[in-house]
Amino acid sequence: MTRKQKALKGLMVLALVIALCMFFARTVQTITTPKVQRITATRGKLEQKIQLTGSIYFEDAESFKVSEARKLGITVDRIRVKAGAYVEEGDVLFTAYATEYDSKMKELQTKYDEAVGKLAEEYAAHIRQQQHSEHNVLYNQLMDDMDAYYVAVYQVMATAVEEGYTLGKEDTWDAITDAPEKTAAALQVYVQARDAMNASATKLLLLYKTGSGRVGEATFDYIKKLDGFKSDIAKVQQDMLELDALNTSLTAIRAPRAGYVMEIAVKEGEAYDGSKTAYVLSAESAEPSLRADITSISKTISKGNKVELKDSGASTQVEDVQVKGDGKKYAVIKLDSKTLKAAGGMSRLIGRDDIALVLTYKAAKSTTLLPASAVRSDGGDSYYVYTVNRSYGGLLDSSGYVLSKTTVTVLEKTDQVVSVSEDLSYVEIADREDRALKDGQAVMDYVD
Repeated sequence: MTRKQKALKGLMVLALVIALCMFFARTVQTITTPKVQRITATRGKLEQKIQLTGSIYFEDAESFKVSEARKLGITVDRIRVKAGAYVEEGDVLFTAYATEYDSKMKELQTKYDEAVGKLAEEYAAHIRQQQHSEHNVLYNQLMDDMDAYYVAVYQVMATAVEEGYTLGKEDTWDAITDAPEKTAAALQVYVQARDAMNASATKLLLLYKTGSGRVGEATFDYIKKLDGFKSDIAKVQQDMLELDALNTSLTAIRAPRAGYVMEIAVKEGEAYDGSKTAYVLSAESAEPSLRADITSISKTISKGNKVELKDSGASTQVEDVQVKGDGKKYAVIKLDSKTLKAAGGMSRLIGRDDIALVLTYKAAKSTTLLPASAVRSDGGDSYYVYTVNRSYGGLLDSSGYVLSKTTVTVLEKTDQVVSVSEDLSYVEIADREDRALKDGQAVMDYVD
């Protein structure tokens, strides 16, 4: 082998050694150097999807008791409307039956029978043997006319209750001109019966005063006594009438005004005595909203923020933010007819406190936006990022990057994005490193 050949062989060995050194150097460098992803900041308004739960809300609502149930006691038979329904005045909310009606009516019937029995006994004890005397004819006519009169009085009252008409005291009945058809007819019968009774009483009194009937003072004491018995009968009749009217009113509990049924607080088969709330209605002109507790939300929620009903996809927005007396903050969310229909109607929403909502928060101003993973903290409110600067090495080093710690001011943040006040649009920032980083450290891109 010539000297020239030996020199060439030596150069080849040297080149191979240098190549191997460079290869292993780069391999060691690749293994030991942190890898990062270089990113650039963007400008925009910070946006965040916030998961909330809400419930139907009315600004004004009213609880109602069926107070008349205290007098009689009822058992709920059938609920006729569901929470969420809109009702008009007079609509039936639920039906019931009075558990004490039969026993109370039986008591009154006993009193009535006793009063009638006393009247009959007194009447029978004073029947004259001379059945065809003028006095007895007039007397018996008066008794018959009084019976017809009290029957007519009761019939007027019963018919007025049936037609929902308020009569007033008996001495005002002659002036009534606006009574419903059945009540007006009963009043005509009453007037005839009253006039007939008064005419019979006048004839008997005239006979007494002229002496032609030889009627003594005891006869008029007797008539007064009978009148007392008849008054007792009339009072019991009135009590029976009122009990019937009460029973009728309690068999169908009706809405006192229009509004949404927010709650039916009684259950079918439940005994109810009027001491607790039976149902809750919204104010007549009130519109429903959704309300969500945002007390723990750090973002500033304001009117106009978009809200989506998660289950239906129906879209709406915040219409007000309220702080209540308990210190809690609520977002009041618009619920117009279109949104309500898309959500399946009031009956699907009312009574629930777990209506899933997604509120879209959007910052008022545009700022520098960074991935949350690129923003680091020294603790407390101190934040920084690592900017990436190009670095040029020597023979055994390829061009790479060096980190520089840069303090930033965090304005707002979400789980994914952070808003900072500094303009970082002109630099690259290290993100998603494969190991811990430090200021001044050399880094490299991820190697595919």
